[in-house]
Amino acid sequence: MRLCLILATVLVLVAGCGGGDDATCAGICPAVVAAGCANGPPTQADCVSGCEGMLQTECAAQLQAMLDCSAGKTFTCDADDAPVATGCESQNAALNTCLESL
Repeated sequence: MRLCLILATVLVLVAGCGGGDDATCAGICPAVVAAGCANGPPTQADCVSGCEGMLQTECAAQLQAMLDCSAGKTFTCDADDAPVATGCESQNAALNTCLESL
């Protein structure tokens, strides 16, 4: 379960060395890492790598929905201390459900 949260976070969750508001791993990760959640990725590189890896799984559609929702949003830590974008809770839940089924 913790691995799923970290992976979802990384996705979200998440991403890159560049920054920005685009719906890509590299565009989302600066905000994910900035949230500073204990169950989130510790670095931009970890975030991008995990996110891009998840795009190669059966959960790619759920991840892309999360990325689309998260672009330009603020991330906070949820009850599990994992990053989630404000207003994207349902997309995050769908992604977590998918990851738990892998």
